[in-house]
Amino acid sequence: RFEEKEGVRQFLLKNLYRNSEQQFAWRINLKVITKNIDVVGHELLVPAASDTETLFIKGADSHYIQPEDHRYIAEIFPNFDLIEIPHAGHWVQADQPEAFLAALNQVL
Repeated sequence: RFEEKEGVRQFLLKNLYRNSEQQFAWRINLKVITKNIDVVGHELLVPAASDTETLFIKGADSHYIQPEDHRYIAEIFPNFDLIEIPHAGHWVQADQPEAFLAALNQVL
């Protein structure tokens, strides 16, 4: 039900803004997403690993990053860390904004 999807509403509203004509517009490139929706979520082919310190923040209730994915992540980002936020789904920043900011502040 729509009223049960507060996190989804928050995520969508963060991508909505008023343009210079004061009309509502999307920050996300909806045309590109629509054109390429068939490949959204497919594996990315990365030509080389990055040894840059990289942080992944995952909602504990999200199934987007699985334990078996850690090996693939480590191949691309060997210097990565993963913070898991309880009681959050895929949109951690919308589901648990305070915990999300605390995780960022912890590493920044």
